[in-house]
Amino acid sequence: MKKKLVIVGVLLAMFVLADSLFHLTHGEGWWAQIPAFFAFLGFVGGLLIFFLAKIVISALLHRNEDYYESDRNNQ
Repeated sequence: MKKKLVIVGVLLAMFVLADSLFHLTHGEGWWAQIPAFFAFLGFVGGLLIFFLAKIVISALLHRNEDYYESDRNNQ
């Protein structure tokens, strides 16, 4: 787990550095002037999508431990 966090941290640092070095404007808003804003926005958006999908999928697929056993007892 720690190795994955280190890899994610290094990737985030690389994206922030790349965004700072090659500052391309993505719009005319005040947020476009903040260095590395879009790198952080993309990172947070990706995390949000991941955790929301994990919550939704686990809610749809989760079954009780005795899910199959209770069906056999009813027959």
